[in-house]
Amino acid sequence: RLLTTRDVTGTYSLESPGLGDQTFFLDGNPDLAVPAGLLVTKAEGTNVHSLDGNFLFPSYTVPGALVRFTMTQRVSNFHTNSLNGNYAFQIVGGANMGYGSGFINFDGVEGAGTFTGRLLGNAPEDEHERLLFETALTGTYEVEHHGFTTMQITFVDFPDFPVFPSTALIVHANGSQGLSLRGNFEVPSPVLAALGVPSLVTTQLDYLGPSEMTEVAKTQ
Repeated sequence: RLLTTRDVTGTYSLESPGLGDQTFFLDGNPDLAVPAGLLVTKAEGTNVHSLDGNFLFPSYTVPGALVRFTMTQRVSNFHTNSLNGNYAFQIVGGANMGYGSGFINFDGVEGAGTFTGRLLGNAPEDEHERLLFETALTGTYEVEHHGFTTMQITFVDFPDFPVFPSTALIVHANGSQGLSLRGNFEVPSPVLAALGVPSLVTTQLDYLGPSEMTEVAKTQ
């Protein structure tokens, strides 16, 4: 998969019903202007907390594809300890071709933190049958101050699988405590790629609580 990093600046405007528009400038280049529509989805009075948006022309890399995005107000003083305790973990492969759900327990140790977890998966085995599987998860993670999170995820019960590098962003937080993350694997799903179908794996993590306060932790 192609991974890119771009510096983004831009302008925006909002109207009283919560509708607006925005223009992104990639790498500060006015020739790389991306117009977008905006909708306020959460606010307190006139203080906007989150918005949904969409680009007004197709993706550069996927012809005809709609690009949607969200923006959420939050702090920018995160660190590896911002992820600690139990999180619900969901993955979606391709256009709803594969799905997995489970939990991850982050240790919250500074530096390169570690995590353990479990995942129940449902993936296509061929054109006619689906594969139901279960695996333990282990790995390491780091969080930089903007909330960008890198994870190295191992499917313990599938030794032939590679270690899956994953990137995510903290999109909802309480102070420096990360509550929700959205991201994706940096490599294709080996199961979906073998079938020749779209194989991007997206991820979602949502905070459940401290390890000692969740039912799932009692079974570890």
